[in-house]
Amino acid sequence: MDRRSPTSRSCSSRAGVPLLSAFTLALGACGGSGSGSDNGDDRIVSERPGVRIVHPADTTIEELSSRWLAVLGIFQVVPLASTTGDISLRLIDYDEDFDFSIHADFYVLDLDVCDIDDGENGGGGGSSDGVSGGSNLVLSSQGSTWATIPYDAAEARYIGDNVLPALPPDDLSYTLPGEMFPAVNDVPIVSPVPPVRVSPVIGTPITSQTEYRWEADASGTSMQIVFIHFIDGEFQGFPVTCTVEDDGFFELPADAIAALGALEGELGVRYERAYRQVEFRDGIAVFQRVELAD
Repeated sequence: MDRRSPTSRSCSSRAGVPLLSAFTLALGACGGSGSGSDNGDDRIVSERPGVRIVHPADTTIEELSSRWLAVLGIFQVVPLASTTGDISLRLIDYDEDFDFSIHADFYVLDLDVCDIDDGENGGGGGSSDGVSGGSNLVLSSQGSTWATIPYDAAEARYIGDNVLPALPPDDLSYTLPGEMFPAVNDVPIVSPVPPVRVSPVIGTPITSQTEYRWEADASGTSMQIVFIHFIDGEFQGFPVTCTVEDDGFFELPADAIAALGALEGELGVRYERAYRQVEFRDGIAVFQRVELAD
């Protein structure tokens, strides 16, 4: 899928990776080894803005550390699920133990804010290089292979555009055989409820008086309100993106209204619900972002 397509939001560009500075390296070195299997333990689940934190019940976040991080992103447009299923998995080896609490803090979102695209390409923030966890990422459901994603050495990750056969099933999980990155088995992938818009109705003009309403969800999700710009039917970009609480209503701030009002051409809007979670699992920090758009 073309990253500049209006049916794409490039899941790979959404899942950030905390960088290992000298300060965070020192913090990580003070933590535990992060070794051992914890899948069978009771889990503690806590909520922070825009992200769910999961870890073994017999530890605190501050006691956990690992040199390993897996960053998964999935994006689909619900009405076009079989043709818009993008996936990316990047595996990070920090070489030294990295405090899990840093990951928990890093993935917290600022909610009820809008990002206005100024038209300049910033080139993207730096991220750690990925390593291989084996030849293929295997997604499974009901005991069978649901999708297989090969490792792309040039991209240093597992990546596929338009490769997922349908919306993620409830029991979807992923497995890696292991290579430079340790093997991982049956990591659950949590998918949000598809968003249902209330207003604006698709096809109606976007004006300064438009109200932004949808059916709220209370299962640890966040919502993105994404504006799509066209001129004479040609896609121009995403001029404004608002990341908000999934409470069913958002009032667009004045600067976003002004930025949209200054554009020539036509505007559309899309609702994108995201489930984001960072988990300490089998000695590995595992982040996932699964995003469904209407």
